[in-house]
Amino acid sequence: MHKYKLNNYNSFSKGILNLREICLNQLGKLCLIDTTEGINCGLVVSFAKHIRIYKKGIIQVYFSSIFKNKTKEFLNFKTSLDQELYLIQFNNINLRKNKIFNENVRLVYNKNNFRIKFFSNKKSILLKFTDLFSFTENLIPFIKYNDPARCLMGAKMQSQSVPLLNKKKSFVITGYEKEIITKSDTTIKALQEGIVLNASSLKIHIKDLFNREIVYYLSKYKKSNQNTIIHQKPLVWNGERVFTNQLLTQHQDIIDSEFAIGNNLLIYYGNFCGYDFEDAVIVSKRVLYQQLFSSLHMDIYEFNFCYNNENDIEFSTLEIPKQSYYIKKNLDSLGIIKEGEKILTGSILLTKIKVAKPTYTYKSIFKLIYSIFGKTIRNIKDNSLYIQTGKSGRVSKIELFLVNINSRHKYKTYNNSYLKCRIFICKQRFLTVGDKLCGRYGNKGILSYIAENADLPFLQNSFYPDIIVGALGIPSRMNLGQLFEALVGKISFSYNIRILPSFTTSSNLYFNYLKILIYNFLMFNNFKKGFNWLYNFNLPGKFIIRDGRTGVKLKSSVLCGVSRYSKLIHMIKDKLHFRTTGPYTEILQQPLKGKKNLGGQRFGEMEIWALEAFGASYNLKEILNYKSDDCFARNNLKEYLLFRNTELQNSTITESFRVILKEFNGLILNLELFLITDDLEENYLNLTINY
Repeated sequence: MHKYKLNNYNSFSKGILNLREICLNQLGKLCLIDTTEGINCGLVVSFAKHIRIYKKGIIQVYFSSIFKNKTKEFLNFKTSLDQELYLIQFNNINLRKNKIFNENVRLVYNKNNFRIKFFSNKKSILLKFTDLFSFTENLIPFIKYNDPARCLMGAKMQSQSVPLLNKKKSFVITGYEKEIITKSDTTIKALQEGIVLNASSLKIHIKDLFNREIVYYLSKYKKSNQNTIIHQKPLVWNGERVFTNQLLTQHQDIIDSEFAIGNNLLIYYGNFCGYDFEDAVIVSKRVLYQQLFSSLHMDIYEFNFCYNNENDIEFSTLEIPKQSYYIKKNLDSLGIIKEGEKILTGSILLTKIKVAKPTYTYKSIFKLIYSIFGKTIRNIKDNSLYIQTGKSGRVSKIELFLVNINSRHKYKTYNNSYLKCRIFICKQRFLTVGDKLCGRYGNKGILSYIAENADLPFLQNSFYPDIIVGALGIPSRMNLGQLFEALVGKISFSYNIRILPSFTTSSNLYFNYLKILIYNFLMFNNFKKGFNWLYNFNLPGKFIIRDGRTGVKLKSSVLCGVSRYSKLIHMIKDKLHFRTTGPYTEILQQPLKGKKNLGGQRFGEMEIWALEAFGASYNLKEILNYKSDDCFARNNLKEYLLFRNTELQNSTITESFRVILKEFNGLILNLELFLITDDLEENYLNLTINY
């Protein structure tokens, strides 16, 4: 949806705060909620749902005509100048309880102001509530019961959701799940009406009405911005008649030509052993066993083989020096990883050897070696490529490209390269502790615990929840739409139907209508199923549950329902890093920093304060000496733990302190340390700090 963005600033207007605010003349043209985060908040905005770009960049808005107090759906686009001649209504909002008053007087929008005027069919047009927002906001069912900041957060998180392998269509929908697919560029739509001649997994062959053959090629193994796979599948069959703008393919985000990302879960608003602290969520093992949040990810590695002249060239071979057979076992005869092989961190992907022209500084040595072995010395440099730290997976595809010399010099691409290799690595990721889950209303949380099914609280029909969410975050954030979705989802789950709630239910009627409608459905479901616990007249919408470990009934009732949750791209696999051993810096002899360098965790000044506050002196000494840059103490600790042939000695001077002494020596200052002991009759014992 990147093409539906609008820049509302230039280089001189970023500091003007009035440009970031919502203007009344933006109604129907620009989305009132959707904008970017950070410094461009309010400046980069999204278009509304039904707009059309006219000549010279003029934005036209779609309106519904009103004829004899009834709305007529005609193709009616109007510009800003045309809107001043009409009275714009919003969903026929009632102003008074008296029906006679509402028939004559309406709340309208005219000339950039809201006014109360007499009703007239000739000058009235209707702007729907959903036309004020973009497509992402229209995917939120109960958006009127949410804080606008949480609506923006929920819309942004839907674009960060990961496509799942086992996804389901939502029980509570808005009706725009199919419409958003037509606006996406990741699908293929028919350009002309015609008959499908051949439909395969690679291409779709169609003959149109003018007897022309059109071929649509499907995208296979393409990587998205979130490192997920875009894999298109055909929706048509041989001999089918297709029409213009009909959907021909679907990908990982579509089920039955409908946008579906995430799964429906039985949710329980409460607490569980303190694991719901700070908006954390608890998930049952059923979600893990059925792989409801398993996703597929892909990394692409590209390598170029370069050359400068005939004597300086890079090539791939299996005969690489100083490498064992174990490292080369997954390589083919050309030195490239085989398709279908499982690779881990440190595995070699591609062997690359660079043979350079040797320097003849020691000509006599070269002549001696040539006279003995009969071969000249070659300057070989091993530039083999390994997988990145923390990455793993399975090789799904390998591509080789020959670079055309003429195109390389013409377009100045692939400079000094004659061959390009591309390796696709796929990885299936399961739901783990630390992953981020979210709903459609800005309700998000980190998975803190995966509980056993028998330990979870259960309903009277032995149903246990799939996910447990803390209820303390709802009143503070005012995203009440998730409560309505949970109750409506419970109704749709019981009746095995899908529900499309209207955006204007409480506006056209009174505000309690939606609540009474939900309670009536629950009560009717109570009579239909024959269970009295489905609807409690004293606590409508809530259920009595029992503890799964003891079977004791809990004191208070809780709200249970069915809500939709999805997994975000912020996964713990990309963030968590640890090491047992690793490289050290040459000067300070401290562990390197950074995940890429296989670095260790740095212990900073504030962490030292924390250990000092607890009085953990031995832990502090171990971290600052043995595990840091005290080389002698580190080697002594290794000998003591592995072989037990030496005694554990006290820590000595750290390497960083020795570097400081060398800095003082550069300033012509000499520092020496002495230790006074009783054993030496109060003589000074010199400590060697310079070595």
